[in-house]
Amino acid sequence: MIVVCKNCKQEFEVDESKLPPRRVKSKCLNCGAWIYLREGPLVEEAQPDLEEGFVFLSQGKWEEGRRFFQRILNKYKSESVRKAILEKYLEIAGEFASHGNPEQAKMAALEGLGLFPDHPQLLSILAAVWEDLQNFEEAKRVYQRLLELDPKNDRAYIALANLYSQRKEIDKEVEVYERAVKELPKNASLRAKLAAAYLQQGEFAKCLKAIKKAVEIDRNCKEAYRLYQKYGAIKEFAKAVALFKKKKFKDAMEVFQKLEGYFQSTPLFFYYAGVCHYMLRQFDKALEKLEKYLYLDAHGPKTEKTLHFIQRVTKAWKNADVKVKLHPVDQCHLIIQSKPKKVEVYLDGQRLGKTPLNILEAKAGHHTLRAVSSDGLSMELPLLFNGGIAYKIHLDLTREDVQITPSLDFELVE
Repeated sequence: MIVVCKNCKQEFEVDESKLPPRRVKSKCLNCGAWIYLREGPLVEEAQPDLEEGFVFLSQGKWEEGRRFFQRILNKYKSESVRKAILEKYLEIAGEFASHGNPEQAKMAALEGLGLFPDHPQLLSILAAVWEDLQNFEEAKRVYQRLLELDPKNDRAYIALANLYSQRKEIDKEVEVYERAVKELPKNASLRAKLAAAYLQQGEFAKCLKAIKKAVEIDRNCKEAYRLYQKYGAIKEFAKAVALFKKKKFKDAMEVFQKLEGYFQSTPLFFYYAGVCHYMLRQFDKALEKLEKYLYLDAHGPKTEKTLHFIQRVTKAWKNADVKVKLHPVDQCHLIIQSKPKKVEVYLDGQRLGKTPLNILEAKAGHHTLRAVSSDGLSMELPLLFNGGIAYKIHLDLTREDVQITPSLDFELVE
């Protein structure tokens, strides 16, 4: 077996068959520190103390539990005892996080880190919990710490980039992925995510280059392959934008119309197409495309220009008045109706009330919505809400059907 000196990190190969059954220790040949070669029965010996400490955790007495376990660690100085305590903190923090109790998950992770500083699994749980609590600065700080400890932690790069994406900070998202591919140049998935971010940014040449590199690294990477399937369409998108910038709006529109099926989730496409329609005085189509941009990216880099063109469209088109109300980047507005009426609605296990519901400050992001009627009908579905806009949700429990319509909370007055 391989044993590692905790002091100098030197590795030694030991023939386990020659070790006595009891716990033994030896001095490191490199630095002289003690190395414990086998833990023996210490976990069994420590079990009563461990169980007493676990009671503190089960009761939410986090500070008392941490102090108690610190004494246990000092008493036994055993890697097995240390591992048992760590696993308990990970188990409890993870359970609280997965069952929609972020406050308790936060306390478990923080107190665990008091005993096991910079432990990557505890830090990962804590970062995700900060996100749930909408404390994005703390989440960012923890993800950055994870990357300081391990610059090759691909999951931390993805989580940090996703955090910037949620905050509509596309330039910072790109910076994270650029750093990631420098540290992990053979990771095709990270390269594909960088390509997708470049596309959202409108950096077409960089996007195409990143796609080619990702496919060269790993032809079996699904993310890279999906983008590679759109390689020709992205080149045409770049061509259309070049025509747009030369004010050749009719030529650009001919290309945009051919490409719409490829870019249903790309906000930038709908911005350029919407402005093109406006320049060609196709006001109904212009408004449709500009609204779609806001549905996808209500606080994105083109939001101010999009709002400007919406106002110009409505003035030119029958003098209509469109009032757009955008909510904060991390919130959305939910209007929930149902058939039958007065069904109980839960979002991520938390009761919202009975329909009809008007939730002004719902949290954006991924959710699970569940509805239950008084006569036993029920439905549950995963949803993704973009920040900044409203959603009109109609639940038909009699047919297990749902209709979701995004809205900008505007009134159109002819």
